[in-house]
Amino acid sequence: FRITQELINNTLKHANAQNIRITLSEFDDFISLFYFDDGKGFDTGSVVLGSGIINIKERVEICNGKVKIDSKPKSTTFEIELPIENENN
Repeated sequence: FRITQELINNTLKHANAQNIRITLSEFDDFISLFYFDDGKGFDTGSVVLGSGIINIKERVEICNGKVKIDSKPKSTTFEIELPIENENN
């Protein structure tokens, strides 16, 4: 929830996007969160400490997950996978 909240907040504050698309899917071993906005994008190499992006990365790491970020004008995506801990794993 907090990861999605941070993504939406960042889009509303910085991206000037017209659209946001969020997909949450459950698989056997992980949950997949796909986030897209059509805003102005950002340079993934110049993200500074204290920013929402760093907070998202830290939350994903705490959950032993993976995050892939791709950003360019009109297309920013976050692909996040969080493992599911259950009796079968």
